[in-house]
Amino acid sequence: MILRSQTRALHPRGSPIKYAGILNEVRRRILTGELAVDERLPTREELAAHFRTTKVTVQKALDVLADEGLVRAEGNRGTFVTDQRHAQAHYALTFPWGRLARSSRFYEALHLEAGKLQSPECQVSVFHEIDGPNDTDDYRRLMDLIRSHRLAGVMFAARPHRLWNYPVLTEPGIPRVVIAAHRIEPGIPTVYPDIEGFLPRAFERLAALGRKRVAVLVLATEDAASEVARIQSLAKPRGLRVEPHWVQAVSAGDYSWARQAARLLFQGTGTARPDSLVIADDNLAPESTAGLLAAGVRVTDCGERRRSNDVLVLAHANFPYPTPTEVPVLRLGFDISPLLGLCMERLEQQRRGEKPPAETMLAARFEDEQEVETEEAVVASQSGGAR
Repeated sequence: MILRSQTRALHPRGSPIKYAGILNEVRRRILTGELAVDERLPTREELAAHFRTTKVTVQKALDVLADEGLVRAEGNRGTFVTDQRHAQAHYALTFPWGRLARSSRFYEALHLEAGKLQSPECQVSVFHEIDGPNDTDDYRRLMDLIRSHRLAGVMFAARPHRLWNYPVLTEPGIPRVVIAAHRIEPGIPTVYPDIEGFLPRAFERLAALGRKRVAVLVLATEDAASEVARIQSLAKPRGLRVEPHWVQAVSAGDYSWARQAARLLFQGTGTARPDSLVIADDNLAPESTAGLLAAGVRVTDCGERRRSNDVLVLAHANFPYPTPTEVPVLRLGFDISPLLGLCMERLEQQRRGEKPPAETMLAARFEDEQEVETEEAVVASQSGGAR
């Protein structure tokens, strides 16, 4: 027998409740476990009387809940709450900038890989311009998911430092994870590629291939002297020589300058010229390799027999979306699929009531290395504190 207290639990009596209000309230009760699996809902007549609306409006809300896999109708027996393990979970991947904004290839790869996560059990939606309240369609859609308690988790593609006072970060019960390097957001697990480990691995491979003189192309930082000193300190223990003027930086605002930088780096001859080039960001790869080609630099495939005065190029990449280049390159970078897989695992751990590691670092790998399982690719996973 259905108790009247059951309808009272759904919503306090008052003014008439419209379709969206009924839908959101019943959904919230189901998702929070207040309505148990296999529990029978009140009849349409009882719900209509309680919410002071029509049976048609109630049925509309129940139809949506059934489409979402939250309830099942069993004819004259009534409508029952389903096992939520079989309902589709809706996740968000948010970016702080607009769809048309010029973004990095890393973020483009995240966007592409998110589309591969779709399944009958999982929906991942991408939202842009989530950097504070605004009047965009994406922001309204995300807020609707939050208010209706349909958001199973959110992945921030960049540090959400401007969202601390807004529902996307303050609404309780929503699992969250940040994709960002070097910084841990208070209370939010962080997953990030081991950017600091990129150059050591690159230099080790070049030294093993017999290279001695290395030029490096990087994105511009605020302190050029410190960046040059850091690169030299990584190269020297591996027997590599990096002259200060062999480190060139390009602004993220215009990657076309990488073409000019690459041509300039290889103007010398003999030992006054580098015998290898590390492109430390894949956004620089197309233009810098085009510069080498235009300058007539003889670039070798690492599988070829070494010739005098040739140059070996090692370029950063995000797999499985390596950046096109104009010359042969040896690629070293990060797998986006395991990266997002780790993010999803951190969200699922929170949904299960577990405490995930505060930070998880994904190791860099070479293109010619065998792919490894997600957890094997993690080189550091700590339960708290900075490294």
